[in-house]
Amino acid sequence: MKQVLIIVFILFSFSIKAQDTLLIASEPSDSILYNQVILDTNIDKSILIGYCTQNGISSSPVFNSYYKQEYNTYIPNLDFLETLKDELYTVRITIVFGSWCSDSQREVPRLLRILDELNFPLDSLTIIGVNRLKTAPGINISHSMIEFVPTIIFYRNNFEIGRIVESPFETLEDDMASLLMKSSNE
Repeated sequence: MKQVLIIVFILFSFSIKAQDTLLIASEPSDSILYNQVILDTNIDKSILIGYCTQNGISSSPVFNSYYKQEYNTYIPNLDFLETLKDELYTVRITIVFGSWCSDSQREVPRLLRILDELNFPLDSLTIIGVNRLKTAPGINISHSMIEFVPTIIFYRNNFEIGRIVESPFETLEDDMASLLMKSSNE
């Protein structure tokens, strides 16, 4: 009986410790866990999955080396976007990315650098990490029809005004400006 109690105590202690670790590794907000890392058995790599924060992806061992490299070396051309700042502040942006994807590793940090430079409000930004199937367990993104990552979707008044998929046609700044100008003229 003593051995059973010791085993139960050890298992209970481990369970509490595991829960503490989960809370430290993520940033719960309104019962949503952020910056979760899982092992994707399809590619045998750890990936970010679900809702993420900029701070979470920049500090995650899964993504931070790509983030730091691109964020720190990218020099945004903000001249044109600066004139569209008021338009930019009227949109919400959703980034769906794969931490395993080279296009996401390049474009997401660059976009976040641009948004930081323009003081884009973080409460108007949603970042979702997906697996190779372009899904995130517990988050229904099927309505967004994500085929390639990253997919950066711009919304105004809950309607999509455009998206940048995988990589920009010109530059992120040019493509963003085109989307913002086009939607403001409609």
